Amino acid sequence: MHYVPYQPVIREQGESTETWIVYDCSSKPDAVAPSLNDCLETGPSLQPLLFDILLRNRFRRYCITHGDMVKAFLQIIVEECDRDAQRILWYDDLLNRNVLEYRFTRVILGATLSPYILGATLQKHLDGYEGVYPETVQVLRDDTYVDDIQGGGDFEKDVIQFKEEATKVLVGASFQPHKWHSNVPLADTSSNEEEEQT
Repeated sequence: MHYVPYQPVIREQGESTETWIVYDCSSKPDAVAPSLNDCLETGPSLQPLLFDILLRNRFRRYCITHGDMVKAFLQIIVEECDRDAQRILWYDDLLNRNVLEYRFTRVILGATLSPYILGATLQKHLDGYEGVYPETVQVLRDDTYVDDIQGGGDFEKDVIQFKEEATKVLVGASFQPHKWHSNVPLADTSSNEEEEQT
């Protein structure tokens, strides 16, 4: 039986989340046993080169970025037959220390194949929007690095249009973009969007 170890990481300066739980899928039960990551097929890199993304963005007069998609990995369901590899132990309360066993039903950050699964899921989802928002979909393909997006254009309206269309496309797969930043004044809808999700 395999259990994924984890620990909290506290970032007091965090913009939205102060405490993160980090899962260590590279840990080994002993010196000769493989880790979970040793047993997983990583898959090919689906990420465009970061240098290329940054270079393309430098050629845009108006730019837009956002911090990430809200809990992007946790929007992807793991097949029932693979969930035993994502077991964790948890105290039901810290006083009695009664140990419970859970299995993740979603992709966890820390597994070596997680970026591939996110990338493949996003690419498959974008296929369905190529005929609706072809330019936005192409920018999402070219300038999305894991769960971070950049875009823009030569005119302010390009940024506003990209934000609106990219949000519609991503929300269609339960990927909620937030923390938009731009050199164009934008309506701040991220807090309202997050409130509607809770």
